Amino acid sequence: MRSKSFRKVQFLSILLVVPLLLLSVTSASANAKARTATKFPTIVTIEFPSNKVSAGSSFPVKFVVAGMPAGTRSYLQRVAGTPPTWKSVRQLTGRIGTVTAPGVPMGKYLYRVYSVSGQLRKASATKFLYSYGDVLFSTICSKITSIFHVPMFSGLGLICGTGTRQLGTTPTSFAYAAIALTYESFPSYQGIFSFNSTCRSMSLRFSEGVGYSPGVGYAGSNSFTTYVQVDQPSANPVHSSAAPDTIGTLTTSIVKGSWVLYTSTSGWTNYQEDVLLNGTFSCYTPLGI
Repeated sequence: MRSKSFRKVQFLSILLVVPLLLLSVTSASANAKARTATKFPTIVTIEFPSNKVSAGSSFPVKFVVAGMPAGTRSYLQRVAGTPPTWKSVRQLTGRIGTVTAPGVPMGKYLYRVYSVSGQLRKASATKFLYSYGDVLFSTICSKITSIFHVPMFSGLGLICGTGTRQLGTTPTSFAYAAIALTYESFPSYQGIFSFNSTCRSMSLRFSEGVGYSPGVGYAGSNSFTTYVQVDQPSANPVHSSAAPDTIGTLTTSIVKGSWVLYTSTSGWTNYQEDVLLNGTFSCYTPLGI
C-alpha cells in the first residue's frame, strides 16, 4: 500500500501538470487562429515586355496570380467583337510565368488577366497592345495632302502621284509615290510636310527628279545630289543623301508625336528641283494617322 506521502506528491504533480497542458492547448489554439487570420493579399497582374509588336506575330505576356485559392483558373483575355466584350485567348498555367499570345492584325488592343475560383473573380489592370503593319508612302501621302493641300508649282510642298524615273545611262528604274517640290540648296533644307502619325518607324527611298523653271518648263534630266532629313521634337535629326543617278535610303524610328520631312538638293539655282519619294511606314492604323 502506497504511503500517504507518495499520494500527496502524486497529487501535487497533477496540480502542476494540468495548468501546463491547458497553457499548451491554449497556445496551440491561438497559433492556429493567428494562421487562419493571416491572409496573403490577392494579386493579379499583366505585363508586356514590349507593347509594340508586329502584326500577325505571336508575342510574350508576363503574368502573376497570387493569393487565390487552390484550383483557381486564370486566363489571358482581350477585348473583341461588337459590342466589345472580353474574350479568353489563352488559359494560363501556374501562378507566375510567361505565356505566348497569338498574333493579331494591325490595330490597338486591350488585354487583361482574369482569375476565377468558384464565386471569386479577380481581374488585373488592363494594358494596351499596339500591333504594327506596313503602310505605303502613297497612303501616307494621300492622307497628308487631304489635310495640307499644296497646288502644283506653289513653291513648296508635296505632290502625290506614282511614276517611274530612269536613272543613269544604264537606266535604273525608280518607282516613286510622291514628288517633293524643293527650292533649297544644301546645306539649307526645305520643310515638305509635318505629320502626327500612329507609326513607329519609316523606311524611305528617294532620288532626283526633273527640274522645273518658270517660263521654261521642265528642264530635262538634271544630275544632282538629293538630301532628305527627318526632324522630331524628342529625337536628333536623321538625314541621308543620294548621289546623282542613284537611289538613297533613310530608315529611322518615330518617337511618339509629330515629325517633319525636309528635302534639299545640290543643284538648285533658278530651277525648282524635284525630289522623288517612296517607301513604307510601320503603323498600327491603316492610314498611319
